[in-house]
Amino acid sequence: VAIDGFRLALRRKEIGADLPVMKFIIPGKSLGEVSRILSPNDSPVIIYPSQNHILFSMGKVKLVSRLIQGEYMNYRGIIPQTAETTMTIAPAVILAAIERASLVITTEERRYPVRLTMTDDETLVVSANTEIGTLREEIPVTMTGNRIDIDFNPRYFLDALKVIDDDEISVIFNGSMGPCVLKPMENQDFAYLVLPLRR
Repeated sequence: VAIDGFRLALRRKEIGADLPVMKFIIPGKSLGEVSRILSPNDSPVIIYPSQNHILFSMGKVKLVSRLIQGEYMNYRGIIPQTAETTMTIAPAVILAAIERASLVITTEERRYPVRLTMTDDETLVVSANTEIGTLREEIPVTMTGNRIDIDFNPRYFLDALKVIDDDEISVIFNGSMGPCVLKPMENQDFAYLVLPLRR
């Protein structure tokens, strides 16, 4: 689980070993370094945790990081268990639409969000309106529940969509200010939560 205050990423993975339950909090910067060192075809990472530090052994490379002390946030209470609106879409389609909308957004991301609006049960409008220009694009979706009209930081959505390999994803909304959850249709071991922006 990773949390930064505006979004949450959760991944479950069976490791196939009879190990005791272990919990540790690792700085995000350290895990970013581990991710950069690894490649998809690398051999498994061997992890050696201690009371204050953790060691990642990756072939010829070893990385040591300090551990963060204390209790981790109760993330289970953050992830919605119900849905007012559920949208099904190909991740590549919405990824491309948000990337195009981002072209007219400046670095002031909170001031210029991407807006997602459902016009009916089969059409999602992705739009952005900034001092640079305006973009409005309609893309086909399958939707059940209430229609949506909600603003997001585009970078948060893009970060999630770029790591989902499935052909379809489920996007769950809970009102205009509730958290949004992205889940692959075929892999329920991954979930990505992002908070909307206030207007």
